[in-house]
Amino acid sequence: MRIKLISSVLSLFFLIGWQADAKAGNEEITVKNIAKSWKLVKYIYQGESAPLPEEEKKDYTIFKSDMTFKMLSEGKPYTGKWRLDANKKRIYLFRTGEEGEYAVIIDTLTTDQLIIIIDDPS
Repeated sequence: MRIKLISSVLSLFFLIGWQADAKAGNEEITVKNIAKSWKLVKYIYQGESAPLPEEEKKDYTIFKSDMTFKMLSEGKPYTGKWRLDANKKRIYLFRTGEEGEYAVIIDTLTTDQLIIIIDDPS
């Protein structure tokens, strides 16, 4: 599953089941370029757009430069810490009060768009 996050207009896509190579023109994968507010705007499944369910229309993630995050997912608020492995193109999320980590793969990063894969088929 891929998530497309956009800053300012803040959007977010999910793609499930397949993975494309990162696109040309990407920003360098750094904390500075990821530490922004991002909003979910739609899902993409096998190349087809799907509307957001009502409970996800206000979802967002704020990655802060102090390596903490705040998110609203399916209407539920979460906080925690995050770390970046730029070499592996991974963001690791550690939600407050939960065990373990949740890793996402960075597919594309531009100044106003972040596409991440959340269900890695490999």
